[in-house]
Amino acid sequence: AMAAPAPIATPEEQRLVSFSGHDDPAVRAALASARTERFAPGAVILREGDAADAYYLLQAGSALVSQGTPAVLVAELGVGEGFGEL
Repeated sequence: AMAAPAPIATPEEQRLVSFSGHDDPAVRAALASARTERFAPGAVILREGDAADAYYLLQAGSALVSQGTPAVLVAELGVGEGFGEL
């Protein structure tokens, strides 16, 4: 019997990445170009209207999403969720 092929993404990568409609090589290429960044608690990572030049996946902690002035909380993102694509 032939052995099953090894998964392209590790379980952690599969948990953190949800590129529906893309094949595994596309996921692997995206992960290969990823880098880790750390932000201090309360840091503003991006603001509405900023250029969409990065996509962030949370590996730890959480991120609050607010909108408007004064800022109104619209979401709290956790591990495995992402933002910055729009």
